[in-house]
Amino acid sequence: MSDPAPIALEGKGIVKDYLSSHKPLRVLDGIDLALPRGRFVSIMGASGSGKSTLLHILGGLDWPTQGSVTVAGENIIALGEGPLAVIRNRHIGYIFQHHNLLVEFTALENVSIPWSIYHHDAREASARAEQLLRETGVWERRHHRIGELSGGEMQRVAIARALITEPTVVLADEPTGNLDEVNSMKIVELLRDLCGRRQTAVAMVTHAKALAERCDERWHLAGGKIHLD
Repeated sequence: MSDPAPIALEGKGIVKDYLSSHKPLRVLDGIDLALPRGRFVSIMGASGSGKSTLLHILGGLDWPTQGSVTVAGENIIALGEGPLAVIRNRHIGYIFQHHNLLVEFTALENVSIPWSIYHHDAREASARAEQLLRETGVWERRHHRIGELSGGEMQRVAIARALITEPTVVLADEPTGNLDEVNSMKIVELLRDLCGRRQTAVAMVTHAKALAERCDERWHLAGGKIHLD
């Protein structure tokens, strides 16, 4: 029997409170989770259940009221802004519903930026970006600015950008929310294939049951807790 995959992302006792009408509103209520390398999970739940909040906490973009989040062996909640920025750049890839690409730059430049920031090597960044754009099927559009791309092409560029630093984990928040059903499935299958070959863990927030069923596990967020579907 093969050894279990190393844990890419772990959360323990994650609590998130918001102040509502002068009293705390608990959105996340002591969540424990573990995501092994190479594992693709979906996170589903009703609107307002805390899916995006959880994803932001796991990615070091928001802070829990209590609890810890460990990525690549580091409790990112305990890190200062400088070390946290390094972890986010090197070990966490982000894919958002609205892609968050820089419209003044080309597809190639957008994908290159995370590697350039960490390694200060523009030539290698460009070479890596070109390879990922080939793998995501938009290499021929590499010199086009973002506004010249279709929605599906933009998300392929966003996937390439998320993977260029060979992250430990990719966090995807409704990555197909602006696409039709056919293109949504293509994007999820592409993400699954690319991350599977790299043994990158993926946590994807989605409302689409058909997309969630393509994942290895389905986490359902309700009452501030995660339940396995």
